[in-house]
Amino acid sequence: MPCIDKSESEMWETDLAPFRALAPRLPMIMVAHAAYPLLEGKWSANGTTLPASLSFILISALLQHRIGFSGLVLSDDLEMGALEGRSIEQAAIDALWAGCDLLLVCRKAHNVRRVCEALRQEAERDSGFRALIEQAAAKVLRLRQTLPSRPVAARPFSDWSVLRQQIQELTAVVRARCAISEPRP
Repeated sequence: MPCIDKSESEMWETDLAPFRALAPRLPMIMVAHAAYPLLEGKWSANGTTLPASLSFILISALLQHRIGFSGLVLSDDLEMGALEGRSIEQAAIDALWAGCDLLLVCRKAHNVRRVCEALRQEAERDSGFRALIEQAAAKVLRLRQTLPSRPVAARPFSDWSVLRQQIQELTAVVRARCAISEPRP
């Protein structure tokens, strides 16, 4: 699991600047399985820092409350190696408790079934967890209502050089607004 050793103030001014700028306009954000020990300050039972995707502090406290992001929060793929040491079922439960609304299980259908069953059992056991699932489902439905009811055909795009130029211009604007330095060679 990648580990980012930056202080909260350093993260706020650099890495989190694009999220702060874009949060009001983004319908969803994916949270990575990266560790932020200086932000998290909370250690899991096996002595390793929690990944952001399972961290209440990073998802609920920082992303949703401090930054003000109100869209859907997606976990990264729960089948990735970064979550070794915990079952996929426990990772799914922990991700929802942390503030994720959608859980990605991208490789094996039997793992989707395992996660669904674990979430069902936890919702039956804990009414607070059931309320989290209901809130997440409501957020998904609200976003779905904003999408077209039928698939929309993609418009053909023939001039990739124009797209590259637009991306470079937008990147320069974001860097300037967020005070992000040029990447190192």
